[in-house]
Amino acid sequence: MRPARGFTLVSAVFLVVILSAIAAYALSVATLQQHASALDVAGSRALFAARAGTEWGAYQALRLDACAASATLDFSGTPLAPLSVSVRCARRTADEAGTTRKFDSIVALACNEPPCPNAAAGANYVERQLTVVVEH
Repeated sequence: MRPARGFTLVSAVFLVVILSAIAAYALSVATLQQHASALDVAGSRALFAARAGTEWGAYQALRLDACAASATLDFSGTPLAPLSVSVRCARRTADEAGTTRKFDSIVALACNEPPCPNAAAGANYVERQLTVVVEH
C-alpha cells in the first residue's frame, strides 16, 4: 500500500487562499475607514469656512449696515483652500413699539468643489450650511 501524497499541498493552497481573502478584506476596510476620516476632516473644514462666511456677513450687516444679496468668499492661499463660500443676505424690518428694527438673515454655504451648491459634485464633495440672524 502506498502512502497518500499531495494532501499537504491541497491544505497549503486552501490556507493561502483563505489568508489572501482575509488580507484583501482587511485592506478594503482600512481604505474605507481612511476615506471616511478624510471626508470627516473636509467636513470640519467646510464648517469652519461656513462659520467664517456668517461672521463676514454679520460684520457687513452690523458695522457697514450692508446686506449684500449674494457674495462669494474664496479661501485660496489660506489653510481653508480649496473651499469656497457663498454668502446670501436678506433684510427684513419690523416695528417694535414704535422703533424700527432691522433683521438680517445671513446664509453661508461652504463647499470644496465650487460653485456652491455644486449639482455635478464628485465623490469627495462636502458641503456645510449655516444660517445666522442678526438684529440692529
